[in-house]
Amino acid sequence: ITPVFTGTTANVRDVSLRNINSSANPTIPTLTALTNLRNLTLIFDNAPINLPGLTASGTLNISAGGAITDSGPSIVPGLSIFNANGFNITLDDPGNNFGTVQLAGAGITLFNVSAVNLAGVQASGAFSLQSLATLTVSSPITSSSTVGLTSSSGDLVINAPVSAGGNLNLNAGQSVVASAPGTLASSGQVTVQAAGSVQLSGVTTGGG
Repeated sequence: ITPVFTGTTANVRDVSLRNINSSANPTIPTLTALTNLRNLTLIFDNAPINLPGLTASGTLNISAGGAITDSGPSIVPGLSIFNANGFNITLDDPGNNFGTVQLAGAGITLFNVSAVNLAGVQASGAFSLQSLATLTVSSPITSSSTVGLTSSSGDLVINAPVSAGGNLNLNAGQSVVASAPGTLASSGQVTVQAAGSVQLSGVTTGGG
């Protein structure tokens, strides 16, 4: 059963949905009519979640017992929290516009059209984030595999530890700054490409 929003949908501000049925195949209702949506929480304990496209002015909280994917752009200038509980997260819609993101899952891929703040990442697989503007790391990133951070036309500012179980690839259209000692750790190699300056205070590698 998929909920349907009726009546004066512009008055709907906060939505919270949970599905715990392991035999169900839940789907997310159409959210485009909720023009004043503020906070959205979706918890599917035993199922994946596909985000159909949404705009929320407050907090987005997504927890799934399966993969988290998207089929439309998510526009959330505030905090977005994604937890796939050991499954993959693939949020690669070209219109995604997140402000601050916190992620936990297996392999994680994220595309963002604007400046974004990474407020913590735990990945048991590879982690890749491409932002078209400045990318800031404000809380630790931990991955058991390769980590790739790209700011296509802005700065890459790393203010918290980044630990990669494989290679660590940093790319910026402007500058790369990792000012805290011991910020970057990789079991493989660290590769940095920047059109501007590069400032790295401490790098630990296992691959030379």
